[in-house]
Amino acid sequence: MTRCKKRFKYYCTAAFLLFCMPAYTQELDIELATNLSRDLSNDLSGVSDDNTAEVVLFESCAQKKSPGQRLQCFDKYNRQQMLCYGKKSSQERLDCFDRFAAKENGIIHSEEESKLSAVDQRLSQEMLGAEIDSEWLILPYKPTYILPITYNAAGTNTDPWTQPGIGNPIDPNDVEDIEAKFQFSFKVPLWENIGGSNTRLYFGFTQLSAWQIYSSDISEPFRESNYQPEFLLSHRPDYKLGPLNLDVMSVSFNHESNGRNEPISRSWNRIIFNFVMSYNNWAFQLKPWYRIPESDTADNNPDIEDFTGHGEYWAYYKHGKQTFSTMLMSSFGSNSKTTIQLDWSFPIYGKLKGYVQYYNGYKETLIDYNYKNERIGVGLMLTNVI
Repeated sequence: MTRCKKRFKYYCTAAFLLFCMPAYTQELDIELATNLSRDLSNDLSGVSDDNTAEVVLFESCAQKKSPGQRLQCFDKYNRQQMLCYGKKSSQERLDCFDRFAAKENGIIHSEEESKLSAVDQRLSQEMLGAEIDSEWLILPYKPTYILPITYNAAGTNTDPWTQPGIGNPIDPNDVEDIEAKFQFSFKVPLWENIGGSNTRLYFGFTQLSAWQIYSSDISEPFRESNYQPEFLLSHRPDYKLGPLNLDVMSVSFNHESNGRNEPISRSWNRIIFNFVMSYNNWAFQLKPWYRIPESDTADNNPDIEDFTGHGEYWAYYKHGKQTFSTMLMSSFGSNSKTTIQLDWSFPIYGKLKGYVQYYNGYKETLIDYNYKNERIGVGLMLTNVI
């Protein structure tokens, strides 16, 4: 074991000197690095197979064809090593690992096998964060954003607040068509590497709120807040569908409600399936769902799927540090109700991003599931899907 540790000390030092320093690496003593690597090879000659487990792990990582799977494997291996220190971006880390593997193991990948997709980059950062030794690490999930100014060209839906039975009905004239909107979302890993595979169980939570912050006559109330706790079983397959990479398959039990009493209570329970595919800077997400039936007395929005259909369909494109996305939701059929959402996020300063959102259709929030909004908003994007 002592010899094994010594061996990897040489191994990592050689890699650090050869590949992972900044631009001034060429001025270093390359001969020293080469000698260290030669010492490592000599040291391996008398080491048993049991003591070369880490070398075998590195080689097994290097042999993976999928760049996303390969980087995930390298990152796990690298927790106890110092390879590619200082390489911040996912693509830079993969390039560094691949150069090292090519020199030491003779494993060379094609250009297609060496380029991370936009989804690979997003997942690699998430997985790298999940490797931190913390049982309750909070990870980003759905987009988290703040839109301090949104305008609804269709007018704000006031019908629910004027129904009989509302304790303090709101005067429709006091409700503004300009309001704030925000969403935050996170997930917590509960069980990792289920069955020794790339399968994880998460608890996720998402909140979406519409805030009448500019309605001073009615004390700036939250017009609507929706809460989505869910348990999510996610798997990362290593599979291709023609030119597309199948990056994620998941299934979740999702409860969504607005936490209100009758007559403005809205809720439903779903089993949601999620398939994420990518091609270079493109990503596609298919999210079909099955609504869990409720009794007639318990169901306060029995016709919700007449407006939402049975799934959402997303397309994303990443151009540099900008991200464009489109969402389609439709009930199809002769009386179809169609919803689209267009998003654009762009860098402002550092990791802070600007965000523009356009929404046209139904179920922007649960209280509006049967009301057609047409809203545009500007604000800040904190975390995105890719």
